[in-house]
Amino acid sequence: MPLKLNQPVNLMGPNELIAYSQQGEQQYAAAEAELRKRWDSCKNLPKTEFKSILPPRG
Repeated sequence: MPLKLNQPVNLMGPNELIAYSQQGEQQYAAAEAELRKRWDSCKNLPKTEFKSILPPRG
């Protein structure tokens, strides 16, 4: 199934966010912000620091 990178960031799954983040700085920042928003919205997580699943920029 092809990735849908033209949909809004908040509708993308993890694989789509990773692929989208590789398109440029603005896309990377948007994907990172969406992942952090999802992490922060989980109330039942143990007190654990956010760690991004996105590959480092380079």
